[in-house]
Amino acid sequence: MALSSCPITSGISRDCRDGSPGLVNVYAVEYSNYTQGTITTASGSITNVASFLASGKKMWGFEFDYGKADETEVLTNNTNGTMSNAITLNLYIPKKQAAVAQQILLLAKQDTIWMVKDKNGAFRLLGQEFGMRITTATAASGKLGNDDSGYTIILTGEERTYANVVPSALAALLLLPA
Repeated sequence: MALSSCPITSGISRDCRDGSPGLVNVYAVEYSNYTQGTITTASGSITNVASFLASGKKMWGFEFDYGKADETEVLTNNTNGTMSNAITLNLYIPKKQAAVAQQILLLAKQDTIWMVKDKNGAFRLLGQEFGMRITTATAASGKLGNDDSGYTIILTGEERTYANVVPSALAALLLLPA
């Protein structure tokens, strides 16, 4: 009998059915203003953000209507002995406006790091290792009174593992200029 090089360390118990789906906030910063080496993690949670962002930089908030943002992570165990996590972040920003269109163009020209806060109060850092980028951004006018009229933005990225959790106290630091 061979010993496993990756032993199972615990089981998983079913938790209470009190979770809420969806995102309430999203924040972004340029990948170029982010320093990977200064982040420490333990068991899937970030434990330190010292010097995380370049001096004077912060994560910027992007507002959206209720129920108009979500993120998905798909962990794939590849047959070549590697794993990858495909991340997709979908955002809908209502009302077509020139200033919003210009911000979307700026986002599309570079790689970004995103922090999301879900309805359960948990923050996660998307694109921490390799960044994310806009794959499509659609500006729709709609036809009928209840149609969407605004911007649908789809960002994608690929990481080695699931996104790390950012404790609330550390998340607050990322929203202030470094």
